[in-house]
Amino acid sequence: MPSPALAIAYDLRFALSCASRVSLLPRAREYGDERSAQVLGNLIRRPVGCRKTRRNPCRSRCSEQFYEFSDAIRQIRAHAARKG
Repeated sequence: MPSPALAIAYDLRFALSCASRVSLLPRAREYGDERSAQVLGNLIRRPVGCRKTRRNPCRSRCSEQFYEFSDAIRQIRAHAARKG
């Protein structure tokens, strides 16, 4: 049986959509570790080599959830710092 931290990182990674990941954020805030923060961070970063132009806005995969995911990343890392 995987640890709760590994389980939430896995669930975040393999969720079907960005919107479905939002419902996982409370669990991520409680049990998540750097693995969960990395998954969320990768979803809100622009693709490597992307240059934003008017024709090519070059958005991240989950740009609509940017603020929710950013807040969760901050809380996960703060929680990990208190534990460690």
